[in-house]
Amino acid sequence: MNLYRGLLVPCFVMLEFFKNIDNWVMGVEVLTKEDLVDFGNGLLEEIRKIVKIDPPVKKKFLKGYEVRAILGISQGTLQNLRINGTLSFSKIGSIYYYDSKVVDDLLEGKTGVTGKQRLWR
Repeated sequence: MNLYRGLLVPCFVMLEFFKNIDNWVMGVEVLTKEDLVDFGNGLLEEIRKIVKIDPPVKKKFLKGYEVRAILGISQGTLQNLRINGTLSFSKIGSIYYYDSKVVDDLLEGKTGVTGKQRLWR
């Protein structure tokens, strides 16, 4: 009798479980690669809307420390580029300003950059 009582309790629990199995088991959905790609694209679009990454604004004129950082040169080398006319500049007060287009041309190795000329009128 003890053996039956031991078996009846687990059977009763199992019967109750199977009566309510619809509440426990969720429906199965099949996902395809296309579904995952669509989900990923939609997620990326939502992130882009939230973050709104703007391209960096390029400055027209650069200060000396910015030119040195871009070209990877010392202050003395920058001074030599000014003196020998390789890099055009304008001086306002004690600050030298350089045209960013001229700096880019120098970085790309283009020649023909003229010396001391006004960068704006």
